[in-house]
Amino acid sequence: DRTVGSPATVRQKLDDLLALTAADEIMVMNLIADHTDRVRSYELLAEQAFADRLARPQHAGPSPLQPV
Repeated sequence: DRTVGSPATVRQKLDDLLALTAADEIMVMNLIADHTDRVRSYELLAEQAFADRLARPQHAGPSPLQPV
């Protein structure tokens, strides 16, 4: 199946697909010839896929490189 659209539209379509199939994962392939555009497409997808994780506050503990 083909999914195209804005990042929010693609996210919704993929969420619907996951709900319908109860899949553990989705494999994505795009057919964009231009390398820069192809990479940007994957970046946009990753931003949507991990939006919930990126919105969470980071661990507030000390950095492993800082003295305690």
